[in-house]
Formats: sequence, C-alpha cells, structure tokens
Amino acid sequence: MKLLSLIISILFFINVGHCSVTEINNLKDIESYIPELTSEDLVLFDIDYTLIEPENPVLQMGVIKKNKRKFQNEMAKFTYAEKLLIPVLMVTHSPSQLIDPYAPELIKNLKMSGALILGLTGADTSTIPNVGFLPPQRKNLLESLGIRFSTPAVENRKFMEFAAYRGSYPLYYDGILYSNTIPSKGSVLKKFLDYSQQKPMRVIFIDDTLDNLLSVENELKYLGIPFIGFHYRASHKDVPDVTDEEWETTWAEIHQRVESVKDCVYIMSH
Repeated sequence: MKLLSLIISILFFINVGHCSVTEINNLKDIESYIPELTSEDLVLFDIDYTLIEPENPVLQMGVIKKNKRKFQNEMAKFTYAEKLLIPVLMVTHSPSQLIDPYAPELIKNLKMSGALILGLTGADTSTIPNVGFLPPQRKNLLESLGIRFSTPAVENRKFMEFAAYRGSYPLYYDGILYSNTIPSKGSVLKKFLDYSQQKPMRVIFIDDTLDNLLSVENELKYLGIPFIGFHYRASHKDVPDVTDEEWETTWAEIHQRVESVKDCVYIMSH
C-alpha cells in the first residue's frame, strides 16, 4: 500500500464492512476484543496517525478532517511525485505526541502476555534531505513517549526483493517493519515472516487505514494464519481551532520543504 493511502484515507471516509475488521475509537477497546494472547501471537501497530501525530495542530488528523476541503486544496497544488513526499514531511514537520495516552500502557500489557509486539508502518526508508534516515528517529521518538516494541532475535534487514524506491527498500529495523511507501503492508509482512521463519498462531493489526488492514488479511489468507484487524478511528473530541494564518503558515512551510528536497529525491530515484 502506497504511503499516499494516508492522504486518500483522509479525503475519503471509508466505512468498515468486513467481518474480520472491527472499528474502534480508542485503543483501550482493543483489550476487550482480543482473546487471551500467547507467545505464538503477533500484534502489529501502525505508527503515524495511529499511535502518534504531530504536535502542530494544523497537521493533526482531527483538524484535517474538520478542514477537509482546505486539505484537498493543498493536495491539489502538488504533483503525484510530490504527494508521495507529503506524509513523511507532515509527520516530521514538528515534534510528535501520543494520540491516545493509553498507548504505552496497552503495549506494555500486551507484551506481558509473551506475544510479539511490532510496529508496521508505511514510512519512507530513504535518507531525505533535512529529514535524514527515519527508522532510528522513529525508534527514539517512540521510546521517548513510552512506547517500546518487542525486540525479537532477528537482525535488521532490507527486503531487496522489492523494487527500489528512491534508492531504498522495505526494511525491518529494531522492532518496526517499514513498507517504504509503495509496496503493500501485507506483502512486506509476508516477506518478514518468511525471513524470520515465523508462523504466528494469529496476527492482530491496528491501523487507521482500512486498505492496509485488508492487504495484511489477504496475504495471511494464503499463509493460513487467522487475522484480527482493528480500524482505528480516533474520536477527536477536542479538536483545536486553527486560524487561517496558522493553516497558511504551516502549509507554506510544507511547500518550502517539498521544494528543498524534491530535486535531491528525484536524483536519488534515477
């Protein structure tokens, strides 16, 4: 699944209609839905806009949904190639914060069961000018917010079976699996399971984008692994108000960042 699906999921609100996917509005609900976990289970968490989001209110999901037309207008100003840069520039534009303060405790509780708890994100794995190499940054950021995934005895690895994207590949790095914008999360998870020689008894996946959940489910069907998916749609009860000036300033900065990195990124991809 392309990282652009983040943008698509914002622009088009999708209702869940699939029996193995449950819509939830807060992470604590997961504990009442998941059967008792064992060491043979694998639990996966999407990261951006599921566990964390920017502190800048303009780039928070609740504000974006509230200003859907304005967001559409901003996206219309970018080319397709530039749009692929927008999600990573959005989530690295300001410090990040937890969407649900319960997330660290939830992950800690799930780890106590002995289940393997990993991140599964579509984030870019190329080294982007003025951003850098995202995987170690993500790990340090999450740990600063109290989120620590499992650390299985598996070496970090690039999955070069996939076509290169801007000179980079899907990657497993310190408890987080990166599908790297273009490949589906399901296809990258399958490669990771092959590489790590794992066949979980069940896979539980929490993501804010339905297509990501379905891509994982479809791959697991071929492997004969039961799947439980949670489509996380945070309630956003206290959506901050942002002024036109705040909106315009933030998006002007995003545009400037696109201009500053796109030539370097174009060179990296050719």
